[in-house]
Amino acid sequence: MQATAQKVSKSYTNTLANLFFKFFALNFNTRPSLKKYLKGDDGWLNFTFGIKTESGSVEQAIRFENGKVIVLKNMPHQTDAQLIFADENAVKEAATKPPNRLMLALMENRIVMHGNLGYLQLINFYLSLLLKHIHIAKLKKETKMENRKYDASAAAKNSIDSKKLRQLKAGSVDPGVKYLPEPYLSEYSLNDFPRLRDFLDIHLKTRPAI
Repeated sequence: MQATAQKVSKSYTNTLANLFFKFFALNFNTRPSLKKYLKGDDGWLNFTFGIKTESGSVEQAIRFENGKVIVLKNMPHQTDAQLIFADENAVKEAATKPPNRLMLALMENRIVMHGNLGYLQLINFYLSLLLKHIHIAKLKKETKMENRKYDASAAAKNSIDSKKLRQLKAGSVDPGVKYLPEPYLSEYSLNDFPRLRDFLDIHLKTRPAI
């Protein structure tokens, strides 16, 4: 009995993905402010990028060729970069969530990347150019929903404090150390010895006279 491959029907999400790719292509083909990014130092950037779900319910591809962006009717057998989504929910999440969520989805294996990482980063850059204001609005909304409030001065102080050198500590177990609570004197730093600190600054920063 000969097995026949069953063709997977395309979903409504596939239609939305196609419309978005056409919107993307229209903007980069007609807006000089975006079209200039299709060219590098060595000429036009030519590559093919595609997205699909593991089930095949979503399959869309877009080609960059000699300064033109073309939405392909069918998914080619070979692409330069491709994102494979676990399901349609992962596709919708990538389309509606802030761009930083895409990296989380990659780390959680809900999205798998195939091909050249450089082209994927280039696509991400193109999307940031096209949807910059939308991404900013989403990030602001996310920040507001999570109630991310902080004191800028306190945050700066904590950052500076975290960069301070920590002194070595040790228990007073060395028989050669007497009359000291611990051998490294961790309660003191170079700032407690200003003359020594100034001498060290001169030693490190002043050039010797020739």
